[in-house]
Amino acid sequence: MTKDVRKRFTFRIPHDMYEQLKHKAKKRGVSINSLILMILDDWDNDKRGENDG
Repeated sequence: MTKDVRKRFTFRIPHDMYEQLKHKAKKRGVSINSLILMILDDWDNDKRGENDG
């Protein structure tokens, strides 16, 4: 059996933002969790790029 190394935490957002994320996730065919991870990863990559120059 593989150990799950992910962490879980509660993240509170306004209802409208949740609905927007839900709509975008459905449109892309992914879960809301996956969409948020993609957004965070893109943001992190952008921030790392800013530090390269």
